[in-house]
Amino acid sequence: MASACDVTIERGTAHVLFAYDVGLGVELTKAERLLETGGLGAGGAQREHLEHRRRAPEYLAFDPPPLKVMLPVEAPEAGGRRLAPIADCVVYDFGAVSIGFEMPLDGPFDGLVGVAAALYRNEPLQRASRAVLDRLLGRIGPAVSKPRVSGFFEDYVIYELLALRDGLGGPVTGDRLLAAHAGLAARILRAEPGAMSDQEVGEASAQRLSYGGPDVCMIDWNAALLIDPDGADVRSVLEFANVELLEMRHLDDQLDDILDQSHDLLTERTWTQLFRWRGEAAKLRRLADLQSDSVLLFEGVNNAIKLLGDQYLARVYRAAATRLHLPEWDASILRKISTLESIQDKFNAFQTTRRMELLEWMIIALFVVSIIQAAVMK
Repeated sequence: MASACDVTIERGTAHVLFAYDVGLGVELTKAERLLETGGLGAGGAQREHLEHRRRAPEYLAFDPPPLKVMLPVEAPEAGGRRLAPIADCVVYDFGAVSIGFEMPLDGPFDGLVGVAAALYRNEPLQRASRAVLDRLLGRIGPAVSKPRVSGFFEDYVIYELLALRDGLGGPVTGDRLLAAHAGLAARILRAEPGAMSDQEVGEASAQRLSYGGPDVCMIDWNAALLIDPDGADVRSVLEFANVELLEMRHLDDQLDDILDQSHDLLTERTWTQLFRWRGEAAKLRRLADLQSDSVLLFEGVNNAIKLLGDQYLARVYRAAATRLHLPEWDASILRKISTLESIQDKFNAFQTTRRMELLEWMIIALFVVSIIQAAVMK
């Protein structure tokens, strides 16, 4: 196998993704109409479907299909390379938006280390993605339920290499390249300019998949390396996994706030609260609304993609979920939802007990008044 500097990328693309939470949900049909009538998109609005270039059952799909629209942008730069003047926006019905930029790739394979370093936490690109998001929301805002852009985002890079050549001009397959240069691939995934230990290389390359032999998909927490001429469906799954991570973080943060408010409400056990039922009831209703919103969002995210059975895309999704620790996020969120339900049950029990005590005191007071009245009348 030729050295890494002798391997040339003839054709490839770096897909730089930024995921945002924009609200409780998006009415996709209404958003599609708003985009079509507003003339905002460069390529028109359309529903995104998994393309299934490989054999797969039809139930492997998004439900409902997200809305994809391309917006013209002033081409940003990163690491001395200019990105394409088009931003790909994918709108999901559970209130998330993924903004994607494309950077054409060519030149020596080991040059991707510098590209990765330039793209890692690139603030100008993040600001550009937020500007695109604001333009998009300016058009589809009426279709967003309970709009509020999250204070944080999730970024991810997919390095898609379509054609590779060695020093003699012969084709290079993905399996041969990564087998010979796993350390370099790990540095690209981690955006690490220096050498990495064998242990870290093994960790970065642990989630590696292949469907037909020459094609390879290597997935890490910061980026993925995709050497596949038919990898559009894999990109869609990886993009969704990044969006799901963003939603899990958003949900976890939201549940922390709800738990804090519930705890404060539960510990305010003063007798003056007996005469503030309406205010407490309003607080309890608000907490219940937030809880129901969280449960709906959790279910919406987890049911948005149907990847059942031992299929390649399902394995890609499981590998991405493992690398992004999505099962751990799910467990944390379910635990907090359960804790919140327990707190609310205790609060309701406390409220019932207080009301019963108040009724008892009212009955005693009425009994005492009746005795006094009877004594006075004598």
